Amino acid sequence: MPNKHLCYDDYSKILQFMDETQISSEYFQVHILSLLEKIFGITKSSFWLADELGNVYSPASTEGNHIVNEYLDENLSQVHGLNPQNVGISYAVGKRVLYNNFSTMAVIQEQKDYHSFMCKHGYFREAVVYLSHSNKLIGCLGIGRAKNEKDFNPKEIALLSNLSKYISQSLYNNQLFYNKEYERKIFEMFSDKSATGFIICDTKSKIYYSNKSSFEICTALLGSTKNPLELFLNTILMESHLFWKTGYENIFYTPSLKQVKITLIPTTLNYNVAKGQDFFIIMLSYANDESKNNFDDTKQQQFKPLTVRERQILNLIIKGKSNQEIADELYVSIHTVKKYIQILFKKFDVKNRASLIFTVSTVLH
Repeated sequence: MPNKHLCYDDYSKILQFMDETQISSEYFQVHILSLLEKIFGITKSSFWLADELGNVYSPASTEGNHIVNEYLDENLSQVHGLNPQNVGISYAVGKRVLYNNFSTMAVIQEQKDYHSFMCKHGYFREAVVYLSHSNKLIGCLGIGRAKNEKDFNPKEIALLSNLSKYISQSLYNNQLFYNKEYERKIFEMFSDKSATGFIICDTKSKIYYSNKSSFEICTALLGSTKNPLELFLNTILMESHLFWKTGYENIFYTPSLKQVKITLIPTTLNYNVAKGQDFFIIMLSYANDESKNNFDDTKQQQFKPLTVRERQILNLIIKGKSNQEIADELYVSIHTVKKYIQILFKKFDVKNRASLIFTVSTVLH
């Protein structure tokens, strides 16, 4: 749902930011900082990577390396009030954005050194944007302001909170793309011997490469052997097209309720005729061992096959989404959601959500 503090112009800038955020650059952190300055006028910022324990490392800064190097040399993370280890990682990930005002706050003894460090370099206000994936910390953005600049207001905090989601997904994609294990997997998937489906397409859903497994999995998803890849892109994935720019990951079900994990990663290819062109890498794999991820034959005969829309809604119900949240995610009315839920109740011969989830979990295992 739209944030009450943000206006149309703010969302236009966010969309521009998403458009220009790609994972192809090995200087990803510098690229993000330059976009923040270009689009939002954020001039004093740093971008740190982080591990699950809250340790920050590999900083990039708009102010030059001397400031972040001094921060590291003096081990100021130990006394930095907004350091994720000091705030609490779960709390930081949940809040997304926290901020301090050094010109008005009462500085406790432990933060005195950090306060002196910030003021020495002209920073009197600070916000930290915490970046995460699957509730695990992966990075932080630090944003500073001078003494003559205004404090962070609710609108700016709401904007940074929104940006946190998109930067987090892009950072995760970037790390995944440059991971050596991931590169090995990509090359394996080019082989038709791979059990993982692999598709490369452009922004207009034109397919440039696909392997045998992608054809088989898309056929299973759609129950059709006629153009299953094109049908997959134009039906199942097209409804999530707004999320493509920053990456996408979800679980879908075949008509017989096999779980298929779909991962979509935006990138830019830089060779041959495709130089500089935007592409999407799509991976499809059965979420669990296929033999365990099926209906029992006897139980399967008790239920009617599900349509694509019914499977989408069932998936969201299993995730605990409310009717309104399902309607928002699928861009349909709440009346339509209720209608499909009643169809699911009838097909599974149940009377409520709890019974539906129990029945599905029972036949899946």
